[in-house]
Amino acid sequence: MKVDYLIIVPSRSEVPPFFLLSPFSLFSIRETKKGSVLLFVSGVGKREVKNRIGSVISKFLPERVLITGFCGSRAKEISPGKVVIGENIICGNEILNLDKDYTEEIENALRNSNFSWVKEDIECTGKLELLRGREKPRIVDMESFWIAKEYVKREIPVAFLKVVSDEIVNGNKFLLPFIFLKFIINFLRNRKKGLTLISNLLENYFYNAI
Repeated sequence: MKVDYLIIVPSRSEVPPFFLLSPFSLFSIRETKKGSVLLFVSGVGKREVKNRIGSVISKFLPERVLITGFCGSRAKEISPGKVVIGENIICGNEILNLDKDYTEEIENALRNSNFSWVKEDIECTGKLELLRGREKPRIVDMESFWIAKEYVKREIPVAFLKVVSDEIVNGNKFLLPFIFLKFIINFLRNRKKGLTLISNLLENYFYNAI
């Protein structure tokens, strides 16, 4: 079955409120002004993502793929609530170039809807094997590389549109219990606000048909 767009989120907690999803299903299809849209929950972790993506590829052939949901930031100036558009996704020594035309279309849609964003390279883990001549990416997202790789090799346009929900904490930094509790509360609060923002972004893109 062919669909115009495939939206991929890693978990059910990242499914936009306007996109209803059965508790017993990993995907849902609906018609929008821009065409048919399939929302799919990829799961987390390399193995689970690859298995699930393999099953959805055999059932649905999208014209375009949009990876969305939450990501982390290691830069203070890219704080929780900031919208991020991906330029490349890096994992070890591999670099995936996201589709420039599709990315530009999303940028234009956000610009026309008065949303602000940053455009960044995305790192798939917190332990990047640095490439010569490249700076360490400021945005971290664990699953997007393995999702994008399956579609890039099939020459299907892929774009990355996520919202920062948390700041990457130095693993060597000890957090006192009350500080850790505050961190968790802020994390959950940022996720709630971020999900509303993601929903607004996607509704503007797919229903205003900009």
